[in-house]
Amino acid sequence: MLGELGNLLSCACFLFLAVRAGDLLWRGQVHAAFAFDKMSILFLVETALILIPAFVLRIKLRARPRELC
Repeated sequence: MLGELGNLLSCACFLFLAVRAGDLLWRGQVHAAFAFDKMSILFLVETALILIPAFVLRIKLRARPRELC
């Protein structure tokens, strides 16, 4: 059950990041995300802090749901 929940959470994280990237494209602000000023670095760190656990839940723990405990 925890494996399925981790899979669902991973999908939700990827969906959130896809909507966020779509919003950047729609508003034409992709250049602002990679300006490497204070706000863009915080944006990239926040994105990484969502993306890394989503990949871990998708790849590593999906094969061994016992590690979720």
